[in-house]
Amino acid sequence: DYTLAMLASCKLNNGEPIRTLDQVMQQIGGLFLAIFVEIKVSELRVPPEQTLLALADATINIVKASGFASTSIIISYDPTVLKRVGARQPEGIIGGWDDADDEGVAQAKRWGLDWVLMPLRTVNPTIGAIADGLGKPIAVYGVNSPTDYMRAQRAGVEAMMSDSIRTLCSLLGRKPGK
Repeated sequence: DYTLAMLASCKLNNGEPIRTLDQVMQQIGGLFLAIFVEIKVSELRVPPEQTLLALADATINIVKASGFASTSIIISYDPTVLKRVGARQPEGIIGGWDDADDEGVAQAKRWGLDWVLMPLRTVNPTIGAIADGLGKPIAVYGVNSPTDYMRAQRAGVEAMMSDSIRTLCSLLGRKPGK
């Protein structure tokens, strides 16, 4: 385990410092249509429920304080975190289930979550219709080729995330860096 001070003294491979969520929100807020904030929980060492609830509340409070709650989607695959995010939806919090499948779309609705995120590998031709029927938009990650893009588009996906700037630029008809 590391303290905040220890992490603040570390640098990423590109020389940038490790930033807190608050610092990142101040830097990028307003630059994107949506900001996905993921609460990661180790499957090897799941913290007690009280710790997970405190983590979810702290994340929600930082997002609210940033002024970008309406464009920030707090995501996780941990049920305790997801239920807490869903319960705070009346405060203007947007939540999303990460790594969902067909059943996850229905579960997102039951827990009061707004978005469903899924890896491209779980997208099937009926997922868009299921999500539409429940009023839940889908975001897919791992869309790294034009073929991936077409597959997600045919399934009725609302938003796509990619690790390939070149693919995104080619799909948008732009050159990298422009």
